[in-house]
This record gives sequence, structure tokens and C-alpha cells, in this order.
Amino acid sequence: TLKKLEDDGAELVPIHLPHTKYGIATYYILATAEASSNLARFDGIRYGHRTDKDAMLDELKAEEEDLKKAIKAADGAEKKELQAELERMDSALVRLYKKSRTEGFGMEVKRRIMLGTYVLSAGYYDAYYGKAQRVRRLIKQDYTDAFKEVDVIVTPTAPTTAFDIGSEIDDPLQMYLNDVYTISANLAGICGVSVPAGTHSNGMPYGIQFMGDTFQESKILNAARLVEMLD
Repeated sequence: TLKKLEDDGAELVPIHLPHTKYGIATYYILATAEASSNLARFDGIRYGHRTDKDAMLDELKAEEEDLKKAIKAADGAEKKELQAELERMDSALVRLYKKSRTEGFGMEVKRRIMLGTYVLSAGYYDAYYGKAQRVRRLIKQDYTDAFKEVDVIVTPTAPTTAFDIGSEIDDPLQMYLNDVYTISANLAGICGVSVPAGTHSNGMPYGIQFMGDTFQESKILNAARLVEMLD
């Protein structure tokens, strides 16, 4: 694809983006923090999915009765432990929150909420979130400097060809790493477009990405259109 572009008059030059290697870590710290904050509103009371309240109350009541029976039958240390467990039991409101959010969110959403809550928590905000914001500014500056020399930046869309649907779903790290070329545009606040570029010998498609400076969408759309015409 690049050879076709060059043959059609494009001048290809290498550029240096020294901080984009931190893009994956930076993006997933910032994105999960935002997700955690935004999704906090889904409490099952004022917003979002609500679990079956009657079924939840029946479940909570049954758990409480089972614990009380176990306490009566126990003695010594075991009895004290069970009594402490009874005291720690969720209130109806807390259980409603838990059940609603557990049922309403998928596994990936839960993973991002947990990570986002962690990086925003006391003692970790500056170590992770604050540092990620500073790195994001460095990535933005890399692109600002690069666009002083070039009109459009071209990269693969992903480091590998497409994989079978569902084949990597149990490997979140592999899924995240597949975004390595595309997330920098989000961090830098620039525009980007991806178009099909061909099919690998394994039968799977791959793409090519064009990135342009802020408000320079026309340049990347022209480049993408050219690829489609040359294909």
C-alpha cells in the first residue's frame, strides 16, 4: 500500500514519536478512570438497570435466617465468627446496589471500573492518574512537532491481522495491545481514519491508519480515499 502511495506521488519520510511507546499504559489509566467516574451513576436506584427487588430481599432474608440458625448450632470461636459475619451482612440498599451493578455490567466493563477506581483512589492518584496526564501531554507534543514536518502520519491499524471473533476475549492484555497504533490519536486529540489495506496469506484482513493534525480531517480523508482508489 505504501509503495502504491509513493508511486502516486506521496513522499514517505520517517518520523520520531518518542513517547508513544507509553501510549497503551497511559490510555488505559485515563480511560478506565473516566469509565469508573462516569459509570458510578448506574446505581440501580436513580439510573440504569435495577435488579428484581423482591427476589433480592427474599435472598437476603434467607441468608440472614441461615446465619442465625448456624449461630444457634455453633459455639466458641465459630459462633463468634458467625456473629461477626451476621453483623457485616449487607443492608437491603447495599445489596440492591451490588446486585444491580453485577447484573448490569459485563466482564470488561467491571474490569475497567475496578482499574479506574484503583488509579483514582487515595495514594495512587498522583502515582498513576496524575503521571498519565503528564505523559499524555508529552505524546501530544510529539505529534505537534511531527506535523511541522509532515502532512499525514501513516501506521498499520493494528500490529496483527484481524483475529477470529471471540478468540482473544479471555486475554484482555492481548486485546489492549491490539490498540497500540490507534490510541495515540485519542491521547493527542488529533484526527485519524482507518481503511482496509488488503488480506494476509492467513485469509484475515489488515488495515492502514492515517493520522492528521487537529482540524485537518480533509487531509486524512483524501489519503484514505486514495488508498481505496488504488486498491
